[in-house]
Amino acid sequence: MKRLFLGILLLIISVSSFGQNGKYSIEFSTGYIYYFMKNHENNLNFEVSFLPSYKITNSTRIKLGVSYVSKNYFYETEPSNFNDSLAKMDFQFPRLSFPILVSYIPKQNSNIWIGINTGFIINAPLYLNVTEHYANKASIEKKRVDEGQKTGFSYRLGIDWVRKLNDKFDISLVTYFEYKLVQDSDNRRPSVYSIPEDKLKIGFNFSIQYNFCQ
Repeated sequence: MKRLFLGILLLIISVSSFGQNGKYSIEFSTGYIYYFMKNHENNLNFEVSFLPSYKITNSTRIKLGVSYVSKNYFYETEPSNFNDSLAKMDFQFPRLSFPILVSYIPKQNSNIWIGINTGFIINAPLYLNVTEHYANKASIEKKRVDEGQKTGFSYRLGIDWVRKLNDKFDISLVTYFEYKLVQDSDNRRPSVYSIPEDKLKIGFNFSIQYNFCQ
């Protein structure tokens, strides 16, 4: 993980120092995420990303960066008449993700281009917070719950719709799906706090890209 941080830092320094050769760009993006989970429902989830990139060919870029990714979900039960009857549980399980992506966008005779991006994502969980809501008493918040969190690994495939504004700025809409190859939790001892598997998620991002020009 430390090597990955170092690699991203070196890429950012390279973009800042050598961007004038026209091969480097910086992309900022944000968007909506939906997780496919069993027995749990999604709350509002989002992603914020910073992605420096390097142009390999006129149509191909490699992107390395960092993303803050939320995973907010809940579980509801049927409350009983007991004073400690649990009605709902809210979970917050954010993570830092490190995308390693290749973007291929063939140049077309217009200002709107369509391409694909694909690659792998390293997922590093930050924490697990749980709020228990009861029918007949105050809610209880539990922070830093340990449920076997660990680094995970995913594959991503997406479609880019890119609008070129000028030589320096592009905006784009990205639709992608992400399949988790290695889960970021180890639920060997199932409990009410166990992190649900989310092998598949979809995302919709809006991004703006600054291109360093010669």
